[in-house]
Amino acid sequence: MLLRDPSSGFLLLLRRPRPIGGLLRLYTSTAGASGAGGISCREPHFMLDYLITSCGLSFDEASKASKYLSHLKSTKKPDSVLNFFRSHGFDDTHLRKIVSRNPRWLCRDVEKILAPKFRAFQDLGFSGPILIQLILSEHRLIDHSLHRSILPRFEFWRRLLGSMDRVMKLVRNKSCFLGTNIEKTVMPNLSLLQERGIPDSRTAVLLQKSPILILRKPATLKALVERAERMGIPRSSRMFLWALSAVDRVSEAKLDAKLRLLKSFGWSEVEFYAALRKDPTFITVSDKLLSAKMEFFLKEVGRKPLEIARCAKLLMYSLEKRLIPRHQVMQKLKARGLYNGDYNPSSVMNMSEKKFMRKYIFLHEEKVPELLVMYIAQSGRGVAL
Repeated sequence: MLLRDPSSGFLLLLRRPRPIGGLLRLYTSTAGASGAGGISCREPHFMLDYLITSCGLSFDEASKASKYLSHLKSTKKPDSVLNFFRSHGFDDTHLRKIVSRNPRWLCRDVEKILAPKFRAFQDLGFSGPILIQLILSEHRLIDHSLHRSILPRFEFWRRLLGSMDRVMKLVRNKSCFLGTNIEKTVMPNLSLLQERGIPDSRTAVLLQKSPILILRKPATLKALVERAERMGIPRSSRMFLWALSAVDRVSEAKLDAKLRLLKSFGWSEVEFYAALRKDPTFITVSDKLLSAKMEFFLKEVGRKPLEIARCAKLLMYSLEKRLIPRHQVMQKLKARGLYNGDYNPSSVMNMSEKKFMRKYIFLHEEKVPELLVMYIAQSGRGVAL
């Protein structure tokens, strides 16, 4: 349709409004033309679908992972890798974790890279579930050289801990330590402890229970050593390393909070630090449990705050599995006239399970036959012979 512009005198060509559907068709046809022309609009790589259907990844996980696999022309190598892992007991959940963390593993040569390393792990004693745990917790190991890195690392930790069984125990506990840089982290930390007069033999004992300590940055470990020293615990004391482990888990702010908490139950500051020097591990107990245990000893057992401060190890025991069940046994014996007076919590609670059963339960089995059943039900333990 033609109209004359009154201001200019020119004829204008006006088009009829295009329907909405036509606009959508125009948009889609233009987008398609752009994809076919100069503007890139590539089809999703086939590995995107493979990662979702064969590896169990989410769309977002697969989108990220597929970027590392865009050079693949087929699924032959990924199929081989997945089959290899499945043959060693890895299930779909394991494979999803592995592929999402290390998508490049799908490009590894099974015969040249994966199989030799798995054989080496098996020769070291890792097989079945422990092998799976090793790969999941120490997944960076696969990317290391077998002879230049992996085997020397295992040998280093075997010597430090004393046996391969202890190395395997740490792996079972999901302690990610094998991938730590030995030269930049572990060796400087060992040197620091040696300079403070702590021998490797004592360090090895601590590492079996708290390996994370030696994996800290050297500057961090140095600060922890200084904190433990400020507590007044001699470096020559066997408790010094346990103090290190404790302060590694409890910040100075949390330590101050525990001091205030125990002061509210009648401890003095002097008693708190005396208990800390004697057995520093009690500060790792949560504030909630500390409160519950102190209330138990003061109200149920009827002891004084100083008695607990002098044996702070009592605060480390389970309230439900040890403290309450043993207290009820002693109360039962007292009610039957088989135990006179109040018992000493330090003696009764610190006693081994076997000795406690023999001294306080089996000894009175004829007179109080229900004692054994009651104790087992409350503590959730079996019979210790």
